[in-house]
Amino acid sequence: MNELQTPATPTASPVNRKARLGLLLACVAAGTAIGWVGKLFTGNDWWYAAIFGVTAIAWLLVANPDDCNCNAVCMSKNIKN
Repeated sequence: MNELQTPATPTASPVNRKARLGLLLACVAAGTAIGWVGKLFTGNDWWYAAIFGVTAIAWLLVANPDDCNCNAVCMSKNIKN
């Protein structure tokens, strides 16, 4: 008969969420510090774009593309599409 399958949703443990939130806050703090120092020396507000730059660099170094791939989650849980 027809089986109703529940959609596969990746679950992150609270530890991972806390670590990810900590990394995000650290990136924002580092970018803000770079922006403040840059503006202090040059007077240019564009230094605050470092907030986005630091966050993007951290994402490239830390992110796991497999976490965004539903097929990887489905395969790990033996769920057929």
